[in-house]
Amino acid sequence: ISNISRNDLLWNFQNNSANIQSSSTVGEFYMTENPTETTVTEDVATKVLGTTTAGTLERFTMSANNRLTYIGIAPVRVFCSITLAIKKAGGASQLVNFHVYKNGTTVSSPTIARTTLKQTGELENLNSQGFVELATGDYIEVWVTNTTSATGITVDTMNFTAYY
Repeated sequence: ISNISRNDLLWNFQNNSANIQSSSTVGEFYMTENPTETTVTEDVATKVLGTTTAGTLERFTMSANNRLTYIGIAPVRVFCSITLAIKKAGGASQLVNFHVYKNGTTVSSPTIARTTLKQTGELENLNSQGFVELATGDYIEVWVTNTTSATGITVDTMNFTAYY
């Protein structure tokens, strides 16, 4: 190593730093003022509808609305954070559950279970956090279940982040 000059080391770092991968694993998407109602069948989970915008994506892609696909090599346990503002189309109070689904199947955590506001069209804010195990190619999405009726739910605003 004594034969390598400071300039050689600096040149090597500058020309090879693009090959150094970030140690972060982050996937994020959001939607704001979403007008699309998610039509539901009572007690049947449905993927939340609406146009989402990708935020930070490191070792994730967003190949479809409301979907993060893990493209890292090693399996990871990511921390998921969901923040939502929802409203219902009509009817009495509704008990709704929001879930993170992995590869089309619910995971035990995180889940949000709340009663929406009694007033039709009023926004209610919800949030939840939890962990999900991911391997290369696994995808995660946010789904909703109305356990009270088939009244549709609109997710007005959503921010979903998964990171390691």
